[in-house]
Amino acid sequence: MDFLSVSVIQRELSRFEAVGDGIVLTLAACDEEHHCITALSEHELARLIDRIQLRIDHLQAVDDAEGLEPAHEDFLARYRVLRDRYADYLRQLRVVGLAIDRDDLEGAWEDQLDFGFADFDEPVDTGPEVPSPNEQITLDRFQDAHKPLPVD
Repeated sequence: MDFLSVSVIQRELSRFEAVGDGIVLTLAACDEEHHCITALSEHELARLIDRIQLRIDHLQAVDDAEGLEPAHEDFLARYRVLRDRYADYLRQLRVVGLAIDRDDLEGAWEDQLDFGFADFDEPVDTGPEVPSPNEQITLDRFQDAHKPLPVD
């Protein structure tokens, strides 16, 4: 049976754990947000769970046929923990999705939420104007690679 090396499995587990950390942060950000919209979808999360399950099935098949080395037994246990965590993330994502009032999201967002853009309408004091040493040079001089800029 085809078997993956320890380093490949370790890298994959590290990636799944890092992605899981990102999912936790995403779900935490949506925890108290009334209009939480995230790029994370149930479909993507389900695909990740399926991928983890494929790896579990593969390792389990190797274990049933030949037995696993201790390191690979540890990997199998870690994949099972990841699968359970991701399944929990999926449940949490569904709860977040149910909490969103889709009808309330439609319409003029600027009327519903204050994003603070009004602060940008006021002029900002940037201090005194400082002349540029190359303000006499036209833009086409910067675009021509064969003509070096003059040194003032």
